[in-house]
Amino acid sequence: MAIKSRTRNAGDKKSGAPGRRPRLRLNPLRQAFFVGLAVAGIAIGYGVGFLTKTTPPPAPSESAAPATLPPLLPEGTKGQQGKPVRAYEEALPKDIIEPTETRPAVKVLRGAAEKTPVPGAQAAKTPGPGNQGPAQTKEAAPAGEESAGPKTAAETEPSPAKAEEAKQPPKPESPPEPSSETASLPPAVPLEGKAGGKKARIAIVIDDLGRNIAVLDELESLGVTLSYSVLPFESHTAAVVAHLRRRRQEILCHLPMEALGLANPGPGALLRSMSDRELLRNLRDALDAVPGATGVNNHMGSVFSADRPAMSIVLEVLRQRQLYFLDSRTSPETVGFAMARELGLPAAERQVFLDRERDAAAIEEQFGRLLEAATEEGVAVAIGHPYPETLQVLRREIPRAVAGGFRFVRVSEVLQDS
Repeated sequence: MAIKSRTRNAGDKKSGAPGRRPRLRLNPLRQAFFVGLAVAGIAIGYGVGFLTKTTPPPAPSESAAPATLPPLLPEGTKGQQGKPVRAYEEALPKDIIEPTETRPAVKVLRGAAEKTPVPGAQAAKTPGPGNQGPAQTKEAAPAGEESAGPKTAAETEPSPAKAEEAKQPPKPESPPEPSSETASLPPAVPLEGKAGGKKARIAIVIDDLGRNIAVLDELESLGVTLSYSVLPFESHTAAVVAHLRRRRQEILCHLPMEALGLANPGPGALLRSMSDRELLRNLRDALDAVPGATGVNNHMGSVFSADRPAMSIVLEVLRQRQLYFLDSRTSPETVGFAMARELGLPAAERQVFLDRERDAAAIEEQFGRLLEAATEEGVAVAIGHPYPETLQVLRREIPRAVAGGFRFVRVSEVLQDS
């Protein structure tokens, strides 16, 4: 036993302990080689960077003209049937280019008001023997209505002071001072158009309702018929809808749709990236959130409303539910109105946006365009919002339009004329 033990120990010493790795001995020459190689690489890199260094461009001076930004809408964009397009995106009112209409309504209406013939106006311009104006004749012979006898020359001849006053040329009118009163439109005078002798009809839709209940009383105080478009998923949507239904007002579902760029249409928006099942689910949820709605118009949707496959899904559901479609025309490429008519769906499209700019003067000008469109076509549809500036203009201009012969109706009453 002792001999075997010694033999085993001798073998262990020769082979070493089992499972133990031999130590790695460092090679100083190899380490020095790799350190030198790294230092040389760094030096070469700095040298190449120094040789290829380029001077930065000079900073632009303040006097240099700013670069002009390209238009957001492509050049040469044309509206349907040669009419100018008025593009609008509710979330980006200042970033959407809106070409100017060819005929401003304000100037045309003023011209029509100034050229309206007044009986006896021509005679009053050239006073003379036997050609007195109505005012002069009434002042010279106030008793003519009571006495049927012949008038003498003394009775019919005006006094020297009045004759001298009549000979003087009329004084030129001084330009009015700029104020909210003088900037308003003249009394609305319907022009000759498709309306003929009938009253031109105007349908105004108030968008973006559902966030405030108090504004409904202000809108109803305008005293004319309006249509109310309610967003489906706002904080006061249910209360606003209930209020409007109690007042038997016309309600539209303001359906959120995908817009250009980063504009957010809000909760429940319809997006082109959705599957057909997702589109149908969002659409039905939105319609169910606005019970009692008789129609639908798009909220934003400058991208979605130009997509035929997506719009076909929306319009088919509207047809099944017997709802009409009002194309807000947030894009000149929209296909909503045309496709609705192809499907036999009652439809309309807006002609004027009242408050693309939240400025009283701009809103007033747009209201003038609305009167002109209604006069020329017999009917016109406008879209506005419950802004304080919009309400201010409507309170002032609606009574004048009514006095001028315009009639305010619901959108559902002008569908057949669109």
